[in-house]
Amino acid sequence: MNSAHLGRKTYKCAECHYQTSVKRNLGSHMDTVHLGIKDYRCSHCDYRTDTKVNLTEHINSVHLGIKNHNCTKCHYQATKKEHLTRHVNSVHLGIKNHKCNHCDYQATQEGYLMRHIQGVHWDKIPQM
Repeated sequence: MNSAHLGRKTYKCAECHYQTSVKRNLGSHMDTVHLGIKDYRCSHCDYRTDTKVNLTEHINSVHLGIKNHNCTKCHYQATKKEHLTRHVNSVHLGIKNHKCNHCDYQATQEGYLMRHIQGVHWDKIPQM
């Protein structure tokens, strides 16, 4: 069994905390995040991305209003299954997987935690 099926993330980005079990994903991460390469462009707006799948999802959700994943507990609709799962976990189940290392704050999304750390604990962030 390969590392992807075992959940091992053997490929690590040298520039940030990103890890993956698929070598191709690390290359894509480097191209898009660190080199800014985004070859797929939306014909309706300035949106750019690194994959055709992301471009199709963007057009369907932003320009066509298509949201195929519906919450069974409220009226929330999502374009991606993982967005619906995140919604259910955070809103309906109260799961907060992202914990601050400096205080008791917990967040439902990594971006919310980063915003908290930058706003509250800015003096503890290592300077580069």
